[in-house]
Amino acid sequence: MNKEENRRFIRRLIIGILAVLFVLEISSRVCLVLQRNDDVLKDNDSWGIFQEAEDSIDVIAIGDSGVYSSISPLDMWNEQGITAYVWSEPSQRIHETYFYLKRIYSCQSPKVVMIDVNQVFQDPTDSANLDSQVKAVLADWFPVFTYHKYWKNIMKYPVYRKVDHSVTKGFFARTSCDPADLSRDYMKKTKKRETVNEASFQKLTKCIDLCQSQGSQVLLVAVPSRSDWDYKKHNAIEDYAKNGGYTFLDLNEKKKGLKLDWETDTADGGNHLNIHGAVKVSKYLGKYLTKHYDLRDRRKEMGFSSWDEDWEIYQAALEK
Repeated sequence: MNKEENRRFIRRLIIGILAVLFVLEISSRVCLVLQRNDDVLKDNDSWGIFQEAEDSIDVIAIGDSGVYSSISPLDMWNEQGITAYVWSEPSQRIHETYFYLKRIYSCQSPKVVMIDVNQVFQDPTDSANLDSQVKAVLADWFPVFTYHKYWKNIMKYPVYRKVDHSVTKGFFARTSCDPADLSRDYMKKTKKRETVNEASFQKLTKCIDLCQSQGSQVLLVAVPSRSDWDYKKHNAIEDYAKNGGYTFLDLNEKKKGLKLDWETDTADGGNHLNIHGAVKVSKYLGKYLTKHYDLRDRRKEMGFSSWDEDWEIYQAALEK
């Protein structure tokens, strides 16, 4: 291969790489629209946080689908005047959470960040962790690697493009009811610990360090789930929290003021909560947060009237 052929090859290679990057960038932008929903109750758009006023969110809840099914920011707004937002994706990994947090801090300065701890059990091996780390980096550059499944909604692009923000602040309101099997006591006490891959705990620590470096207080949370949680996991996280000096709130334990009914409060047999269970959890969390953290009641402050408007839209959607 002579010099001229080398130059042609390099030019073609560069053009090819640029073309691939261009396609990834455009498809990522399209997918971020396609993952929205024009149904208010189903629009759990994490990226909608960038449509919120800068530095207006005081509480962030971040984690997998259990989070967007369990925590309703608007119910905390209506009860305590807390401005909260949920950033969660199905089967979200702790490696993804780190990059999402960095994005959140580019526009918000939350006082409290609630990190769902079920994420650390998603990748039990070194190879699984490495795979998740690589995917998290790629998805941070090009979100299409996370949201490619939403291409099925391509015909709804014109409709979803008009959705300007997530009314429910990232919450997914499940209105169905499918009772759980109560024969197994999923929180039966034991001294056993679930094994956690060290890389997952290291990334969780990195997430906590990031939040604290930005002035946020961190609350480790386990949202209610009979399918994804048990006492072995509780013990593993409790050990981690005690060793690191972190606060851990397990909402699967019996709590005064939180009375979940697994026959009426779950949408899918105990895996995720429905709207009834989510309201109970959100009211409990609202009281817990105002008691343990210095959070302002924003309901009478200038610039937050849109939250009352969203609450009315949310209630109207529920009534339908």
